[in-house]
Amino acid sequence: MHRGTSYLSIDRGYDGNAQCMDASPTSKSVLRGVGFLILGAVVLFLLSPAPNTHPGGAGGGLAPQIDKPPSYRDPRQRTRRLPVRVQSLLAQSQIVGTHLKDVKEGKKTVEEIIHGGVHLAGMGHNDATGGVHAGGIGSSGHIGLGAASRNHKSAPMNLSEVLSFIQSFLKKLKSSNMRNKRATAHGIWAAYHDLAVKFLYPWDQEYLHRMPPRRRDGTIFLSVVSHRDEFCPDTLKAAFEKAKNPKKLYIGLAQQNCEEEKCRSGVLENGKTEDVKPDPDCYAQFCSSDVGKSYCKEGHVRLLRMKESESLGPYMARFFASKLWMGEEWYMQIDAHM
Repeated sequence: MHRGTSYLSIDRGYDGNAQCMDASPTSKSVLRGVGFLILGAVVLFLLSPAPNTHPGGAGGGLAPQIDKPPSYRDPRQRTRRLPVRVQSLLAQSQIVGTHLKDVKEGKKTVEEIIHGGVHLAGMGHNDATGGVHAGGIGSSGHIGLGAASRNHKSAPMNLSEVLSFIQSFLKKLKSSNMRNKRATAHGIWAAYHDLAVKFLYPWDQEYLHRMPPRRRDGTIFLSVVSHRDEFCPDTLKAAFEKAKNPKKLYIGLAQQNCEEEKCRSGVLENGKTEDVKPDPDCYAQFCSSDVGKSYCKEGHVRLLRMKESESLGPYMARFFASKLWMGEEWYMQIDAHM
């Protein structure tokens, strides 16, 4: 084959291929030998026993191998998939879930768990006057932590105390939100968290020690949370009408309504909202009805009134409504549009 002639040339293609084929047997033998060597090495590696890393074994120079049970899992794996903010809260012991049993039994307070026993200013064990009221919130004037709060007043918490504190807390929260209206989502959460730790947690700790005693009279507490719900009055009406003994039924209603002159609707078709009238007042409508008038007068419906702008979502609404329980033997919760 001479320069400029293609391997596919009809005239010279055969000779060129012949020259190439002369060296092919040797090349193939070399490649085949390399392949067998690699295959043999792999087989030897797979068949050879693992080195003994335990003390006294053949690999005595290696560190001892610690056997782990088949079900072993690195506890850190559980938190690595959590959001960074939650990981940070766990690292700072800011999540109380693992200590709920101690809290319920009165062995620890939420603040002691979160802050490692360091009490907030003016709210220590030795400060009988310190507490939420001293900080400008609440009505009982003794809300604190630990032994001081437990010993200062032990009478069961009544409804007026509960309502007064929740309304005061919501006012504090509104002021906090106004100060942080330009904050990021994390900043708003941090402000809420700090307010809850300072006021809500200590009050709830006191509530746990001053819960009304459970009655044994067959009474039922029905927790109802309404968020701008037009069917709420019918739900209350149906509850009393269908009760076997309506005199033993007590309702705790957390009502969250828009009470402004101009309210906005929920999201409609095409993602639009529009101006609407103020929401129906569930409590007022039911208590003025023929069915509800006598029950409301006798205190069978307990109301926590909240503005739509004060709503903190279903979780907190259920929490607030649960505090309207006054010792009824049975506890039940339903939606406001049953």
